[in-house]
Amino acid sequence: MNVRPIGYSLPVCNTGQKRAALRAGDAVAFRGGVNVSPADVMDTILKYEDFNHGSRAALRMVDVIDNIAGELESPQNQNILLVGHCKPDGDTIGSVLAMKAALALKFPDKNVVCAIDDKIPGLFRNKLPGINDNMKNADQIQGQNFDLVVMMDIPTPKRFTGRFKDQIESADKVIYIDHHTYRPQEWDAAKGLTGVDMGKIHESNLDLVAELVPAATELVAVVSSKILPEILGSGTLKTTDLTSEQRQHIDEFVAGTVTGMATDTGGFKRRANLMPEHMSLPEKDRPDFKPELLAGWLMQLTPKITRDWLRDVISYNIPDIKSEGLNRSARDIMVAASLDGAFVREDLGLGIVSVDYDKIKEILDIAKESDPETTILDVQNSFKYSDVLNMLRDPGCCNQSMESVYYKSHHDNSRITALICQDKKAGEPDDRSDAATQDNLRLSFRSRSGTIWAELLANLFGGGGHGCAAGATFNLPEIDSNTKLAVKINGEIENCPSVILQTLKQNREINNKNLPNATPIEVVKSDTGKTVSEIIQSLTAAIRRDEYSAQK
Repeated sequence: MNVRPIGYSLPVCNTGQKRAALRAGDAVAFRGGVNVSPADVMDTILKYEDFNHGSRAALRMVDVIDNIAGELESPQNQNILLVGHCKPDGDTIGSVLAMKAALALKFPDKNVVCAIDDKIPGLFRNKLPGINDNMKNADQIQGQNFDLVVMMDIPTPKRFTGRFKDQIESADKVIYIDHHTYRPQEWDAAKGLTGVDMGKIHESNLDLVAELVPAATELVAVVSSKILPEILGSGTLKTTDLTSEQRQHIDEFVAGTVTGMATDTGGFKRRANLMPEHMSLPEKDRPDFKPELLAGWLMQLTPKITRDWLRDVISYNIPDIKSEGLNRSARDIMVAASLDGAFVREDLGLGIVSVDYDKIKEILDIAKESDPETTILDVQNSFKYSDVLNMLRDPGCCNQSMESVYYKSHHDNSRITALICQDKKAGEPDDRSDAATQDNLRLSFRSRSGTIWAELLANLFGGGGHGCAAGATFNLPEIDSNTKLAVKINGEIENCPSVILQTLKQNREINNKNLPNATPIEVVKSDTGKTVSEIIQSLTAAIRRDEYSAQK
């Protein structure tokens, strides 16, 4: 028999009644004062699942959470592998480490392994409790078998890897926990590469997907509260009664969950993955999973992980130590490159920063002089989080020393930004120190919360993410930011940006409903085409026309 969360009961009412209830502020009744507990977050998740997909879907989600907790607790699952996506961010790293800590608290005798098939970014390296001791890479677990594999915060096969295929295929069960748009058909198409049988996971009721939730670590906190009710549920067990080793695991759990929430929400600014349909609602009626208040609740469990810790420790900047023989640091060169590569279209409310491989490599080499662990991903992240890109995103961010990128636009409330980095060059070492086999562009897009523009732009280049925050990795031989490209739809070159935009919107709708027959769309090299920047500009112009038509 399934146990319903405290204070939650699935309402029996029609759609109109549900909408009225939610708009009346009945989304969730929070308990425990200012902060909110994992049970409160679960209440919110289930009520929005019921509202958007019906009571049967909400009941299934309760079963899924119970089933996942049951598999984690099962004595048959003694060897457990926890994995996240490549090019890891705070949410995927935090999810893996937090789940590891929760299992170590409850089941210290189980063999639980954390793995990500990539290097850890400097934003988290040597900083998160437990990360140095617990995080493995794919090479370190080759040949090992596991009873259970838990995949967390992995939106698509393109953000995963085939290097865990043997472990996934040999495991008795696989669990999937995510907060991105659920597209099982993409996993089915990539099953031969990844080994992931998403149909089997779904049939086993082991797929926990809550697309409105802004961070996967919120879902990890919910699941963990089911296996640790005495700490994360009723709170009847005082952490002061725990051993020093158990308190260390508490630190690891809280650090992982709050880091994931803070980084995936932009410092708690984004409290839900809002879609365009939510923006017509008053702000108080929009989905809100209160990640900052959950973080506050979790921080009460330990004095070591605080808001000051988040601010002071989980931050990163490329080394600012002047290189020997140069009067500039890696950060100085990054800032200058950001300014040199910045391009603004005031008429479109669009800002782009473009950086080529040679500049990335120059910054990397200088940064390694003071921090040998610096990676190409760290250099990319330094551009991604730079003052220049922040100014292009936020019209309220005014740095007088960077007036060359300050601009005003009629679209200041709905700006779009893009970062274009060439992070691989054929024959040059990549982050694994192997020679790259072909060139590569990494794209990062941001748009206003409640829009899908960032996602659509990423989709065009084979990527994805959330509606307002998405990215893509784009591979073609001999490609850089100046390469001429064209868009093909159904195998034919399409030059009309409005047609391309409508195709992307239609495909998104089809894929989100897990329907077949999405229209084939791809970007190819073409001597008569446009650069990546020019394609982004033309699509942004189509987006603005689309917005204007919607307002009429």
